[in-house]
Amino acid sequence: MDRIELTFTDADGRKVGIKRSFSIDVDYGPDGSNDFEIALAEGDSLPMHGFAYIDGTEYGGIIDRRGFDTTGDAPVSRWGGRSWHGILSHSVVVPTGEHYAMSGDANAAIGELIAAQGLGGVFRAAPYKSGFTLDHQVDRFADAYSAMLDALSGVGARLSIRRAGSLTELSAVPAVTEYRYDGSALLNTRPVNHLVCGGGGEGAERLVVHLYADESGNVSRTQTLFGVDEVAEFYDYTSADEARLVEDGTKRLTEHYADRMESDVQEPEDPDLNVGDSVVLTNHASGFTQTEMVSEVTATVSSDDGIAVSYTLGG
Repeated sequence: MDRIELTFTDADGRKVGIKRSFSIDVDYGPDGSNDFEIALAEGDSLPMHGFAYIDGTEYGGIIDRRGFDTTGDAPVSRWGGRSWHGILSHSVVVPTGEHYAMSGDANAAIGELIAAQGLGGVFRAAPYKSGFTLDHQVDRFADAYSAMLDALSGVGARLSIRRAGSLTELSAVPAVTEYRYDGSALLNTRPVNHLVCGGGGEGAERLVVHLYADESGNVSRTQTLFGVDEVAEFYDYTSADEARLVEDGTKRLTEHYADRMESDVQEPEDPDLNVGDSVVLTNHASGFTQTEMVSEVTATVSSDDGIAVSYTLGG
């Protein structure tokens, strides 16, 4: 196995050198922290606000933090910050109108969003057509990472991130599905289907909006499930006006209604799965089929031990 090296730059993004003795822990995904931490020998250092990465992979980001650890067998210096995913997830998409739209070829739409967020000095979109066509309205004030993940998931794609030379390349690639036949699952046939949304105002003057999901999970302001079939919950959003209550409440209720299955699925066996790929749990005898998406990836890269990856599956 070739020895893995850590490349690092100065604050202007100019390559400064490499580290041949290190370890880096990276955590990313919609359920991840989207950050990284590097351990070097005590006294060794990296440039603050520079980039550090494993070239040709998605493991790396910008160095925002520094520290030390003397509790282990050997003292180390610690360096960390936002991963590539974290840079995107801390960039809020502020629409100039009702919504920012991602449309057309996915790679081109990713490039347009990168430019709109002022991140062209860090990222670039792959310079070829992806084969996926988007027609997606980004949730108001969503972050750029979530915007890309949501837009791509709707067309059967996922986001690929790879450091390539002086920039980090983003592209749309086909999402992968792995089928599994071992695990456990329990179906909830009556998830939350009525959300009482409380907005601005006090007492009797407080804004209240009722949102309902029907048997198919479609959300509207018309109730179709009553009595013991109604499962209600209160959503407290004191600063919201009616439009924001409806928008955020609809999203929240959709997520509640989608949370129909409790499952225990063993971690994916395929080491190439990534955020946006899926694992399908099937049991023919009981007639159960449940799909879980990879929602978090944790990778540990060591100059001595290579790369180890683990996954978390979400609903």
